[in-house]
Amino acid sequence: GDGRQLVTGGWDNIAREWDLKTGEATATLHGHTKQLVGLAFSSDGKLLAMTGGDKTARVWNLCSPRPTLWNLCSPRVSALLHGHLDDMDLCAFSSDGRRMVTASDDYTARVWELSSGTSTLELAGHTFHVQCAAFSPDGKAIATASKDATIRLWDPAGRCTRVLEDGGGAEVNWVAFSPDGKCGTRGAQVHTLVGHTNDLHAVCVSPDGRTIVTAASDMHVLFFDPEIAQCVARLPIHRSAVKGVAFSPDGRMVATACRDKAAHIWSKDRSGEWVCRASLRGQASDVGDVRFSPDGKQLASASWDNTCCLWDLSRVLK
Repeated sequence: GDGRQLVTGGWDNIAREWDLKTGEATATLHGHTKQLVGLAFSSDGKLLAMTGGDKTARVWNLCSPRPTLWNLCSPRVSALLHGHLDDMDLCAFSSDGRRMVTASDDYTARVWELSSGTSTLELAGHTFHVQCAAFSPDGKAIATASKDATIRLWDPAGRCTRVLEDGGGAEVNWVAFSPDGKCGTRGAQVHTLVGHTNDLHAVCVSPDGRTIVTAASDMHVLFFDPEIAQCVARLPIHRSAVKGVAFSPDGRMVATACRDKAAHIWSKDRSGEWVCRASLRGQASDVGDVRFSPDGKQLASASWDNTCCLWDLSRVLK
């Protein structure tokens, strides 16, 4: 996206779009009858998908001139996707924006053709809730992650091509392909990254693909070299559990979301050590996630106090 839009969704069943210049909500998207679980933009920023606890997904058209579709002047739903038998979790668009995949507590994932709003594939095989689903960059494979402690890879016809098992029996909450699509499609476990001593909450890959950063309840953020599967650096210890982590688009900064009610921004000093450049406070509860804008000039922090703060980094960085 172009970083001009910010959309938030919560347990009040409502999504809101915000004007980043004024801080005002410009549109309120109603329709779900239970809490929102997932939000995703298409790659061109024209479509917004929402999944909820009411077993439905809704796709909104953000710029269509047709009055029957949603736009900033007349918010109307573009597609209502029915088919799952239990709560939906996360959703993702294909890179061309023509399809969407949804994960559900009904033990399945579904692929949807957005031009018609119909489900074209049901990916069945998991034995417990499906937490997350993702398309490969070329759209020829889908990965699903489940509480049954497995990851499944699927081909375009909906056939399961491989089942990946950790062996530790822990539920799998997230799945992602590398930007070049090489990591994830073959289904071979390359490395296990070891170093944390408590629950792992977030994983992020640097824009150049050379570093993996992880955040956990042990208050540590670790940097791994994926080629050798070794921890090569770590941030100074936080004061509380770290719930989220993100690289800036240029890879020079890292932001962390912490249960100390703050978001922290880090970069390297002249000696190559990671130092805290700013601690962004103002939210009344734990900060659960952070995201940089595509141009790297702003940071969004989402908190358990039901707020999302947008920070102008030119003003807050030391």
